[in-house]
Amino acid sequence: MKAIWNNTVVADAQAQDLINIEGSWYFPPESIDRNYFKPNYQSNVNDQRGVETYYDIVIDHVRCDKAAWCYHEPVDSSIETIGKDFTDYIAFSSNVEVSE
Repeated sequence: MKAIWNNTVVADAQAQDLINIEGSWYFPPESIDRNYFKPNYQSNVNDQRGVETYYDIVIDHVRCDKAAWCYHEPVDSSIETIGKDFTDYIAFSSNVEVSE
């Protein structure tokens, strides 16, 4: 599967390597092209999963704010509930197209 923004593939991974959490596809950290990801310095506490860390995607000087997020330290119970460790896996906002 691919994550595409501004006609550029920003993440690419086999479907079996992704994790679906409540309708959002989470890509393994090694599948993203880090050249396009910039820290957003904003975060949000999700009581069920932990602290969400946000990233902007920047391509050709065009920025998509809070285009991606991950959990660097997910709540242990959320890993048990989901059944897979999603630490550092990256999900994308609706501004980013995720497709096969």
